[in-house]
Amino acid sequence: MKYLLSFLLILLCSLSLFAQERYFHELKGFEDSTETTQLFYRLSESPDAGNDSSNFRYNNVFHFNTSIESDSILLRSFFYEWTIPGMYTSVSTHEYAFFDSDPSKWIRMTSLESGFAPWLQDYRNIVFGFPFPVFTTDVSIAKKNNFYYPANEFILSNSNDSLYYITDDFTVPFSSDNSQWPYSEGDYDAMINYFDSTHFDFKLLDIHPTNDSLYFGTDSNGHLFRSKKYSSDFILADSTIFYSALFFDQNPNYIYGRNKNSLRISDDGGVKGSWNHITLPDEMNSLLFVTTDNTITGSLFIADSNSVFQSTDFGSSFQKTLDFNSEITGLYKKPNSEILYVLTRTDLYEVENGQPTSIKQVPVSNEENPEIPNIVSLKQNYPNPFNPTTTIQFELDQATFAKLTVYDVLGRKVRELVNEVRPAGTNTIQFNATNLASGVYLYRLEANGVIQTKRLTLIK
Repeated sequence: MKYLLSFLLILLCSLSLFAQERYFHELKGFEDSTETTQLFYRLSESPDAGNDSSNFRYNNVFHFNTSIESDSILLRSFFYEWTIPGMYTSVSTHEYAFFDSDPSKWIRMTSLESGFAPWLQDYRNIVFGFPFPVFTTDVSIAKKNNFYYPANEFILSNSNDSLYYITDDFTVPFSSDNSQWPYSEGDYDAMINYFDSTHFDFKLLDIHPTNDSLYFGTDSNGHLFRSKKYSSDFILADSTIFYSALFFDQNPNYIYGRNKNSLRISDDGGVKGSWNHITLPDEMNSLLFVTTDNTITGSLFIADSNSVFQSTDFGSSFQKTLDFNSEITGLYKKPNSEILYVLTRTDLYEVENGQPTSIKQVPVSNEENPEIPNIVSLKQNYPNPFNPTTTIQFELDQATFAKLTVYDVLGRKVRELVNEVRPAGTNTIQFNATNLASGVYLYRLEANGVIQTKRLTLIK
């Protein structure tokens, strides 16, 4: 009995230490219109010890601007750990993408609490409507058009027979022969359109970046299927591995496909019979991350838990280029350059000419999560007066459902800025009033039984 108690005590201590651990993971990136690299990563962390939310854990998405080497929280994501299913509160950002290669213009799939269907939300705090229930948490977002020209067009898919199209500009015409995408006029809900579900029996894996009518999907076994007719008439392309991701070379004929421990390559646009196995380095313990340079043909980087390997010949041979003491959790190659970004559990590295430089470290204290306030409060917006954007902050004493709404002086609702569960602490919201007339407006917070209202002034 003594040994059992000792074992349980050690286990509980280990879980407690794990709950307090902070670490980086899930690196993404793109080049903006000025060719500045914009990086995005998650920081998994729990509140400081002594807080009564010991099972609470953040998994926020951070935006790192490499030109000024500063970052901030882009998308909130948090949840309770080790609780009975259905008895926790969470807001989870599952997948996200960007319009116009602009980090401030995002769309995301998010879910609210256990048992609630996810929804699609964009940077204007618009929640898109679609028939309920449509999505599961297993949702993919694939961008149309190629690497070099930003497009406001995305395709969304769940794990079976539901495919949606979204555009940000209302300019996509309808064609009955599927040569172009459907389009419907109306309110914001019309920006998401149900498309061709009767012909789509696969989970959408990706769209070819230089041929946006070429689709790749997977069936329930992870086998790869290919269609060149805007999602209809899928044909089996490869069934040798469980495909989890595709990566594209500068040469449009070359495509890489991977699962956790296998990497394959097609030299003919992914058609059946063109896929071949890539032999991984003997010293590689497992294939965890893959990235390509889409401006250099044959350029391929792969990583296991501690090492990065490079190939310049489509994976025919590899050279180990880097070793790290901390576990690698992400890769991003800056196009047409010598720069590779490597994320580990403790650091974000910029690697140039083989030399890694740490440009961001995991905070040793909860820098991003200040002390939890003991009341709900709504702050005065700043700047005020403003034109056309202003910042609104409110504080919550616990994670709770919150509504933040803007009204005109006649009491008519003009914008809903927040309508979701928000984490405890300070919440910051950007309000863009580009389409509103000059004048005085009211903004009201409703959270945890508290209602507070303040005034703001728009001057154009």
